[in-house]
Amino acid sequence: MTAEFDPGDFSRDIEDARQGAFVVRVIERILCNAGVPRGKTRRRDLSFDWFHAEFPEFPMRMGAAKIPNVHLIGMHQLFGAGFLKTRVFQAYQTHLLRENLDDVNDRAGLVFLWPGIGEMIIHNYPTDSAAEYVPAAGDYKVRNTRIVRPFGNPLVVYVLERLDDFLRVVGNSWADR
Repeated sequence: MTAEFDPGDFSRDIEDARQGAFVVRVIERILCNAGVPRGKTRRRDLSFDWFHAEFPEFPMRMGAAKIPNVHLIGMHQLFGAGFLKTRVFQAYQTHLLRENLDDVNDRAGLVFLWPGIGEMIIHNYPTDSAAEYVPAAGDYKVRNTRIVRPFGNPLVVYVLERLDDFLRVVGNSWADR
């Protein structure tokens, strides 16, 4: 008896490969930004499990997801009551469940692509100082755009921003070993 061909299996395999490649790109970006030698970033088996085992001082549990139709999220959803229903927030919640994290007590971040903007992150890692978010005068590479959404009781502050801006705030002290 032969197994029948299911085109759905093929498309799932393609999507899994794309997701894996995206995870590798995100991890390479984080490591490169922190100044980790390229030899460590040129692995094809990079995963966030490996990343967190290798760099336990990184301040949050990271993940990455290819979220479909992000470009359809309206401004009214980002700034209004619909924020918790957006595809981005729902994917973040899935990341928390998959990693067995509680966003009140644990720090987590999910990287995703936003067409026309690039790599973005949603996280609950607010900083103690707003001064960290202020770029040096004339630094036009730093866009410093973020959406900060406090919700819940107890309060959790969710931040949506470009990955590069987030990595600048996190710094690279976690990579010193």
